[in-house]
Amino acid sequence: NTIVYEYPQRIPYLDVLAHLNIADGIFILGSTEPHYTPSKIYQGVLAQKSIFAVLHKDSSAVKVIEESRAGMVLSFNGEADIGIIKECFVAKAKEYLYFLQSFNPEDVRLGVFNQYSAKAVTEILVRLINQSIENWRDWQLLPAILFNTTRLYLACCAREEKLILKYFIHGVKQKM
Repeated sequence: NTIVYEYPQRIPYLDVLAHLNIADGIFILGSTEPHYTPSKIYQGVLAQKSIFAVLHKDSSAVKVIEESRAGMVLSFNGEADIGIIKECFVAKAKEYLYFLQSFNPEDVRLGVFNQYSAKAVTEILVRLINQSIENWRDWQLLPAILFNTTRLYLACCAREEKLILKYFIHGVKQKM
């Protein structure tokens, strides 16, 4: 019996959803880089499937998995600490299998996860951009390419709605 299947090619989003739907659990192998956050973490949490991940201890995905109670993480501190994976993988995998047996998708804390959603992140970006524009005094430095656009949008994938920035480019031109 094969327990783990490797498919190194990129999988289209809709195919990912189909795989998540039939999976008993999700194994995610991260990177030795602290800034790397595998995007499949978010899809796994939203699918309410249990996750077993091997991640750098400073990856934001560690916090997502732990706070949402969506799974377990074997964390390590980069390349210097990579031996921890060899030492602890089997024990952590066994612990995960016990976790999987009692895993209840309704125990996944989606409310905690909402702070990581596209909608929440987009709202933060819009607020920061608006604050930046409000505080920006040197309008002459605004790149000329932006003047070809009448409105600046940030798409919010979570609800496929568009959040319109408070300031339009023509308003910026008037301040110049």
